[in-house]
Amino acid sequence: MYDQVVALQRAVHDRAGAAVALQWRGYLATTVGAYQSALRDLREAVREGTAVRNPTPVAWASLSLAGIALDFGDAEEAAAHAARARASFQQSGDQLGASNALGVMGDMARAAGDIDTARARYSEALAAALVERRAASAFALLRGMADLSMMEARWERAAQELDSARVIGRSAGMRGAEEGMLSQELLLALRRGRLDDAEQLLRRSSRTEAQRGRAPGIARVLGAEYHGRRGNVDSAQADLTLALDEMDRWRADLDERQLRQAVFEAETFWADADLGFATVLALLARAGRVGAALELAERRRARELLDRLLRDEALSDRAIGGIERISAREGIRNRSRFYYERSISSEALQAALPDERTALLEFVTGRGGEPTTLFVVTRGGLTAHQLAPIDSLAPAIARFVRYAESGVAAPALASALGEALLGEALRAPPPAVTQLVIVPDDVLHRVPFDALSLAGVTAVVDRFGISTVPSAAVARTLWQRGQRSAAGEVLALGDPIIARRGGLPAEAGAPVGRDGTLPSLPYTRIEVRRVARLAAPAHVRLAGDASESWLRRTPLERYGIVHLATHAWVDHRSLRRTAVALSAGDGEDGFMRPADFAALALDADVVVLSACGTAGGVVMRGEGVLGLTAPLLVSGARAVVATGWRVGDRAAARLVGDFYESLVTGASVGEALRAAKVAARRRGAPVSEWAAFGIVGNATVRPRPVAQH
Repeated sequence: MYDQVVALQRAVHDRAGAAVALQWRGYLATTVGAYQSALRDLREAVREGTAVRNPTPVAWASLSLAGIALDFGDAEEAAAHAARARASFQQSGDQLGASNALGVMGDMARAAGDIDTARARYSEALAAALVERRAASAFALLRGMADLSMMEARWERAAQELDSARVIGRSAGMRGAEEGMLSQELLLALRRGRLDDAEQLLRRSSRTEAQRGRAPGIARVLGAEYHGRRGNVDSAQADLTLALDEMDRWRADLDERQLRQAVFEAETFWADADLGFATVLALLARAGRVGAALELAERRRARELLDRLLRDEALSDRAIGGIERISAREGIRNRSRFYYERSISSEALQAALPDERTALLEFVTGRGGEPTTLFVVTRGGLTAHQLAPIDSLAPAIARFVRYAESGVAAPALASALGEALLGEALRAPPPAVTQLVIVPDDVLHRVPFDALSLAGVTAVVDRFGISTVPSAAVARTLWQRGQRSAAGEVLALGDPIIARRGGLPAEAGAPVGRDGTLPSLPYTRIEVRRVARLAAPAHVRLAGDASESWLRRTPLERYGIVHLATHAWVDHRSLRRTAVALSAGDGEDGFMRPADFAALALDADVVVLSACGTAGGVVMRGEGVLGLTAPLLVSGARAVVATGWRVGDRAAARLVGDFYESLVTGASVGEALRAAKVAARRRGAPVSEWAAFGIVGNATVRPRPVAQH
């Protein structure tokens, strides 16, 4: 119907009417998970409404755009949309809309952990909702405020806010309101230690989920925590296993549209985003069920990685007739095979380790005082170590990263964090272990682990090589992928001609020149040519030849090493503003974004992203870093060398040159990068230069085509 309305309004050039219809069609598309269609319609509604000076469709479309941006982890874009929505609502005198915009702004602050701002926004919106007798809005806002109180461990205040929400729901005759609160009340009862109340709520919540036909996992996971707190480890493990089993069976019966809706509508409690999962795993590990705990952790991590793929796929569908779509199911399957394995036993993981020198360290943590568990897998066995809650370590981690980026040595902090994160696990590792493969979680994704120090060791890099992976299952996939079956060439691109366009922030890169381009990076030419001298055969492309168009259109399977030396932007708040810069032309803007890298067909042993901050990105709970490295692994790279922060092109050129010098001798990627870092330390280079570089993927791979002329 909306397709017909939009077509008719366009035929008679009714731009104001078309803006309204586009806004509604875009909103409708969001309710069925057609996000590409939704974004197109909502953005056009904003343009048309702005052109005819009709603030109403601009406001409501902007509010929907803010919600989509928040779902995809783009807080900065969400804030911009919400601010425009509120201003447009105020312009049109729509108090209801302005109040809704305030609520969305509160949601964004809550997602960012800014509790004070979130409470201020919620309080202002709640006052307006109460005056205007909008019960549904007041009910939702009070529940949001209760979440904030639980995030602050203010249990009594949270209980009062939930009581107030219940009263409003009952007085307004809101059917189903109390059932919708059950899981939130159960979570609060568990946090307050009121286990008898939790038992009653657990029974009601389980019945309600079954009656409503919704995802069954929430009550099960909270039930696992309940049994764990009661000391019943068998029931805790059974409930957690059943939660994942039931979720898999439930989703298997959904069609594509229902599956996407389920991914976006998954109920989340900001007060405890993992529903006590980390607590239950710690209980299982302490009870000696280390293998079972690790397997459950991997199943959850794989599910969250797959959910991210489904969300990404929702932004890349081709739309026909509004919200109708051509299925990209096969694309989802292909990428999900890389990430998702329903079950991986600890024994299989041990057997998959490439050698006795490699140990896998997987961190599992949660917020709100939940324990952190570190699983250590070696050929000789599997152990688990309970660490401090991540909340208590996050401030020190942030300080340490700031010091490392600025090149300031912080030996006391490096030692304290090294002991807190690795000390117990590496107190007496098997003597053969020299390579650590780390699966981080939460803020641990930001830690330069090889810059930490241990007892008797100045820096971890002096004893161990470090690499990271999104999950243990991904590590096994990469190890099983092996090396290239045949020798490959080397591709090196450097010093492109970069015009700043495409909406990337000026502050993310160097100042733009008068001709609209970014400054040249002369040392990248030296870097690329040094790579070419060390490797045979080598294909070098510089300046205008180092173009996005060429890279996207050229068959890349023959290259065993791909080296990109250029500018990069990696925004920790916005995946949309993450890109590697190449030369523009032939219809391309010159910016390779994560989705562009995922679309490449690679067969490379290693991709080197020698640019600023290329290992970073948006950190999503459970899913890891959403940036440039994971798409390259999906597209066929076995390992990616990237940087955690800005590095000068001169310093990068020297370290990267040393890295390739080691590869020439037959070293693995991990051995070569560690040797380059140790050499940098010996010549007195600051930590900012050598600790910035890291490996994501299989560090044991040995690129065979590298040979001196």
